[in-house]
Amino acid sequence: MNNHEVRYWFQFAVGFWIMLSPWILGFAEISLAKWSNIIFGLVLVLLSVPALFPEKVGVVAEQRRK
Repeated sequence: MNNHEVRYWFQFAVGFWIMLSPWILGFAEISLAKWSNIIFGLVLVLLSVPALFPEKVGVVAEQRRK
């Protein structure tokens, strides 16, 4: 596992934690805080996925080109 993979796995884990943190830390009742965490966490997760699974992303890209 190289440095880039470690970085993107860390980014994925942090994004996942940020998405779940409103319920884990108990501030899910605050709508703005909850949704900002969900959106920001989702962005982090989605940005890390292509770097973690390039073979899967490549297959999808090839299918779209056809």
